[in-house]
Amino acid sequence: MKTSLQTVGAGALFVSAFLVTGAFAQTTPPAPPTSPPAVTSTPLKEDIAKDRQEIRADKQEIKGDLKEVAQDRQALRQDLRSGASQDKIQADRQKLRNDVQELRKDRRELQRDKQDLRSDRRELREDRRDGRDDRDNKSNKGGALRGLDRADQVAGEHGQQGRDNARDKQDLRADRKDLKADRPERPNRPERPERPNRSR
Repeated sequence: MKTSLQTVGAGALFVSAFLVTGAFAQTTPPAPPTSPPAVTSTPLKEDIAKDRQEIRADKQEIKGDLKEVAQDRQALRQDLRSGASQDKIQADRQKLRNDVQELRKDRRELQRDKQDLRSDRRELREDRRDGRDDRDNKSNKGGALRGLDRADQVAGEHGQQGRDNARDKQDLRADRKDLKADRPERPNRPERPERPNRSR
């Protein structure tokens, strides 16, 4: 009789332990599978990439224009030296003027594309700064930026601005160099005969 009571007690203990374990298993949901965050490109980044493509295309067109202008100058010089007809020389000069105008037009387009690129970069920096400000404000519970974070932010802004300024100066020097190269040459003026010494 005592042995049967011990057996019944052990069985009841086993059943209660099984029920408690099952209850914990039912109340604890499985962790959802984690997936890496998707990398998405912002519209500003797409605009910046498009601006760079347009700038590269403009530079290629300018190179072609410079080549045509150089060929026109060479043809004009040859006609002037060989004593070609006035109509031929006039046609060469007109072609040179047209090519120079096309070159200036492409350069203006290049400057507009560079301005668009600078504007898009500025907007992207402002968006990143605003997002960083929001994160810092949340981490500081609505307080001001930490001194070190603010110093890093200012240093990053000045560094990017310095790189943009250096790039603009480099482009400006290249444009000035091209401008000097595409100026039409003036035909050589005939030398004036020396005046005879007047006797008093």
